[in-house]
Amino acid sequence: MIKSLLTLVILALALFSPASRAQAPSIDPAEDSRHFGSMENVLFWTPDQQVAGYRNMDKLVPVRWVRAGGTPLDLPERPVDLDALPTRTRAAT
Repeated sequence: MIKSLLTLVILALALFSPASRAQAPSIDPAEDSRHFGSMENVLFWTPDQQVAGYRNMDKLVPVRWVRAGGTPLDLPERPVDLDALPTRTRAAT
């Protein structure tokens, strides 16, 4: 009973928290160029800059199209055993 109640409380908090209601800004695509951010600060773009910039990345950085070849080649399968690698644990905070 307590587990069910606790689960219900956690679910309610998750559904009605401000983060769950967050929405991306609505920007008219015709106005995108007014919101472009600096490429040097792409990791710190405002939400408006993110919406405008990410959908126009081809206008902000050099790009070139690479057409697919006529006959795709399969990548070779080369499984690697990673069991011998040391495991890391998270540091306590």
